[in-house]
Amino acid sequence: GNDYQGDFRAVSDIWRAGNEMLVRVAYDAVETVYPELRCCAWTDAGLHPGVLFTPHCGRPYYAMQTRKYALHSTDRSCNQLMWSHITYDPAADTTTSSIYNARGELMTVVTDCRTGFFSSKLLPSAADKLYTVRWVEVPQDSVKSTDRLVPADPDVKGGLQGALAGLSIDCMQYRGGVVA
Repeated sequence: GNDYQGDFRAVSDIWRAGNEMLVRVAYDAVETVYPELRCCAWTDAGLHPGVLFTPHCGRPYYAMQTRKYALHSTDRSCNQLMWSHITYDPAADTTTSSIYNARGELMTVVTDCRTGFFSSKLLPSAADKLYTVRWVEVPQDSVKSTDRLVPADPDVKGGLQGALAGLSIDCMQYRGGVVA
């Protein structure tokens, strides 16, 4: 991806079960000075893990197409912890991301995203601006019961509980780190 810094690199955890994943986007503090800029960052951060459904092979990628971007709330005051519930449609090769705040209120839904890929060799002037994120699968025996996609998770609230109500299964968990 592009070498975005700060709030754009706030994905702390990803839980994946089949064609669904839950993404935790966490910040150190609530943004009160420029909450609209934080909104741009958490929306971006909440969409990117959908690339894990694709055979990206570490290639740089971009949002090639989105069918619909629906804003469900303009309240940006609750912005320290965000959740993205991503579903993958393998037939269409698209993802839909529903982004919630810490109160479980639905904020944004981005429907039918398709990812495009390109080679960094095609963009020599941009090569120094690219970075890679290495996601490491957490061994299944180390995933605690609180790390399951279940509505009982104390951090999962409100509308997000409803979205995840049918998921009470063990899943793969990923923890990431940026590799320059």
